[in-house]
Amino acid sequence: HVTNESLRCQWSSPEAMAPVADSNAPTVAIFYGSQTGTAEETAWELAREGRRKGYAIEPQAMDEISLQELRSISYAIFVVSTTGQGDPPLNMRRLWQEMLPATLPNTL
Repeated sequence: HVTNESLRCQWSSPEAMAPVADSNAPTVAIFYGSQTGTAEETAWELAREGRRKGYAIEPQAMDEISLQELRSISYAIFVVSTTGQGDPPLNMRRLWQEMLPATLPNTL
């Protein structure tokens, strides 16, 4: 379990924030859908924790990837917040619309 306090303590120095990629680590992608920045900030916190553990992770907005590209990713973490009356954030709507059809491939 990661708390904001533990994250602050771990990343208090520039060395602690530097990526330490392990070439044997599986590829992990983090995508966020955020209107006000809360989910994006959380995605970056997860990425920093992953880097500290040896993963090469760069968070992206959900609209920065296509459904076809998503199929090639082994592990994906989605951090999403809602806005207004539970509406999806603008930077995730395109991918979300691609994922909604009933004809979504079984391999996804």
